[in-house]
Amino acid sequence: LPISAHAAINMWDPDALRAEIRLAEEIGVRLMVVHPYVFGGFLDQRAVDHDQVHGICDFAKDHGVMLALENLGLIGMSGLDRIFNVVGSDPLKTGLGVCIDTGHAWRSFQREAIPPIDFFRKFSDIVCEVHLNDNEGSEDLHLVPGDGTIDWEILAPEIRNLNHDTIICLELKTRGDPVAAMRRSRRFVLDNFT
Repeated sequence: LPISAHAAINMWDPDALRAEIRLAEEIGVRLMVVHPYVFGGFLDQRAVDHDQVHGICDFAKDHGVMLALENLGLIGMSGLDRIFNVVGSDPLKTGLGVCIDTGHAWRSFQREAIPPIDFFRKFSDIVCEVHLNDNEGSEDLHLVPGDGTIDWEILAPEIRNLNHDTIICLELKTRGDPVAAMRRSRRFVLDNFT
């Protein structure tokens, strides 16, 4: 089954990340989404340790787990580029692909004028997972797609053109009825991506 997981760790701690990768292997998870912070060097501006980053990617690959680097609204495109410049951009060789979070991409647009479509166009060949959610550009609200201000008419064709085995994750938070939110999300997906 196409099962993915999101790493719980969100900081530079290679041993803890390796433990999560081993757990993913043990329970049959073949794709683990990670934030750029797990590769170090973002919040405190220290240099990324090339050998450590390669080592983590090789470790995951050796354990049958593909890592998917998630874009974040605070570090934007540069956060992804910084890691791929170290590792390389061929997931079959590196064991590292991309997870595009639509809400994070929208926040990057508001902060750095990077249109969300640029993430899809730049990384289309290596996208493993998409986190579908919406917001109004400033906060990571995880709204039902269509409830915020993302221009889905522009993004929908890019999402439809992704590799057929790309995992689509509805990443939602709701204060209302979660079943109703899932139903509206399902309808949105069926109307826009099938």
